[in-house]
Amino acid sequence: MKSKNIFLAVFTFVCYGHFFSLGGGGIHTGKTIFGITYGGSKYSPWSSVDYLLFYSVVVAFIAFIFLVFFGNRIVKRNRKIRINNLLSSSEKEDELWNREELMKFIDSAFRDMQNAWTNRDMDLVKGLVTSDFLNQSQELLNGQISSGFYDFIDEIDVQKIEIIGIADHKEDAKDKFVAYIIGKKVDVVLYDDEVKNANYPKRKFQDLYHFVRQGRSWKLNNITNDIDTASIRELDFFKER
Repeated sequence: MKSKNIFLAVFTFVCYGHFFSLGGGGIHTGKTIFGITYGGSKYSPWSSVDYLLFYSVVVAFIAFIFLVFFGNRIVKRNRKIRINNLLSSSEKEDELWNREELMKFIDSAFRDMQNAWTNRDMDLVKGLVTSDFLNQSQELLNGQISSGFYDFIDEIDVQKIEIIGIADHKEDAKDKFVAYIIGKKVDVVLYDDEVKNANYPKRKFQDLYHFVRQGRSWKLNNITNDIDTASIRELDFFKER
């Protein structure tokens, strides 16, 4: 709706400018193209230079609107195509990059992490995460427990999983990828005594799950919740030849 209103405003602006340019009256001779008279004379409050400047500004403005509303979509689409091509190439050489298996693994990893938080037990994901991330998560969980808070997570609905970052090195130990997970869930931090009979609405979430390779398996090394276009553009996507 917002983009539609902006385009309507631009269209009105162009029409008004063109109508105003014809409002000076007088006798028209010669050939007129977009309000500019060639080979004759025309009475108008605007000169030919004025028309050129006016339409130049209009074209520049329309181009700006196009970039704002469609630029990011084009960038994301091109990135998705390139990453899919990289995955197709990598999985031919190494089954650990198999796309179908990665999607299943990401979905399972996400649900296991949510379950660990709900049950306040990071040992449940000890085999899934790196030792560094396990320590960070345990420290955060201990802080919540000591403060009397409880991370209430329920009714998880994963709507989309997409791999948006990939780094396939010649040295397997350096391999990594990032998964973009979108969906809805009940996720509220409460005091322990508020959890009983809780009834909270689902809220949209979007997370980035960062995985690294360890031997013949993938380990979760970080989770990012604060996501913007810039942070996505900074992610790696390449394959060393």
